[in-house]
Amino acid sequence: MSKASRSFSTSEKLSIINEAGQLCVNQTLHKHNMSRKWFSRREGW
Repeated sequence: MSKASRSFSTSEKLSIINEAGQLCVNQTLHKHNMSRKWFSRREGW
């Protein structure tokens, strides 16, 4: 079973990045159900 691909709007991307900068990256990733590898991949955005 494969996971569905997610896409984020530009405003959503900026919001997640800002949230990670203000809070803890790990908390932000957990909140949005994202892995650190996925978050770090530039082409994933």
